[in-house]
Amino acid sequence: KLDALAEEISTIKENKENAAYGILILEETVNDLKKEKYELNRENEDLKEKNKNLFQSLSEVRAKVIELQDEKSSLITALKLIQRETVSLAEKKNIKDLESENKNLRAAARTLYKKTLIRATEKSENSQKLKNSKNQFEVLSVSDHEEEVNKSASDLDQSEARQHKDPVRDTTTISKDGKTSIHEGGKFKDGKFQPNILLIGDSMIKDINPHLSKSSVRKLTYPGKRAEEIANEFQSAHVHSPPTEVIIHAGTNNIITDSSKECFDNIQLLSSRIKSTFKEARIAISSLITREDIDVTLKTQKTNELLKDLCSKEGYTYIENGNIDATCLNGSKLHLNAKGSALLAVHFIKFIRGTSSRSSDGGFPKELRQLGELLRLIMPQTSKKRTHR
Repeated sequence: KLDALAEEISTIKENKENAAYGILILEETVNDLKKEKYELNRENEDLKEKNKNLFQSLSEVRAKVIELQDEKSSLITALKLIQRETVSLAEKKNIKDLESENKNLRAAARTLYKKTLIRATEKSENSQKLKNSKNQFEVLSVSDHEEEVNKSASDLDQSEARQHKDPVRDTTTISKDGKTSIHEGGKFKDGKFQPNILLIGDSMIKDINPHLSKSSVRKLTYPGKRAEEIANEFQSAHVHSPPTEVIIHAGTNNIITDSSKECFDNIQLLSSRIKSTFKEARIAISSLITREDIDVTLKTQKTNELLKDLCSKEGYTYIENGNIDATCLNGSKLHLNAKGSALLAVHFIKFIRGTSSRSSDGGFPKELRQLGELLRLIMPQTSKKRTHR
């Protein structure tokens, strides 16, 4: 019994030692878990801080994007303004060259006038033949002295009219408030209809002098104006007798900043207002001319394509100016020199001559002409479409 009791006591002691060892192991495990929990908590705090920083950075990036978009809009506006200023500076740099060129051209214009006067004197003996001569323009390139030369040319024109006993021409008067008045319309002469032409546009037509034309040609020039500005200012013009034909040349000052579509829309606005004002007039749109002061070649070509489509759709006449190239520009690389103005005038003359030939009733008897006029009044739409073709 004593041995069994001793063995039991020994077993109890051994179990007690094992239990104590197990407790120590558990305590070490708990300590390890506490350390791991601490590390995890610290890492979690670090992640929270990084997340907060990232969110703040994202907010800053969004604010920066908005700021950059605003800056982009400002730069675009500034670029347009700088482009306009660059064009203005380029024109100012060419003023001296233009002044020198104008002096030479003024002398050439005076010489040309003298020669014209001599030829007119020689031809006065054959007045009957001159009655059937074709219309001609004299093209001047000296805008600063245009009034001086035009006055002399007008005197010559009136002298020839008296010698040839031509019908009274249309007259243009400008009132004190700057409004232009056009009197009388087209008329028949020797059985042929002579149209009343209205030429309206920007400074590209400023050197075309209508006073030397034997046809009734009048000009309204708006230098430096955009097409929509011409459309607005055109409303103030007083036209007592509507023209039979209207030639439009505008858009030169739109192509600088406008897109091709915007430039086309503004020219279309001008043509529609002119058409609504002169419902029976035949409209011709002159294509934009190349310019070398800035690079707008592609926009000019695209705009002309749109204008050509418009003319085809609306029944207008499209005047092609493709043969007016860089050699036809003066020192400004924008406006036309004598060669360019002459070519532009030729294009207009072709349109006018085509109008005269289509509108002529030749040797029709008086009764037939009256009948034709009556039919035209009865069926205005049909007559209008036939004229356009």
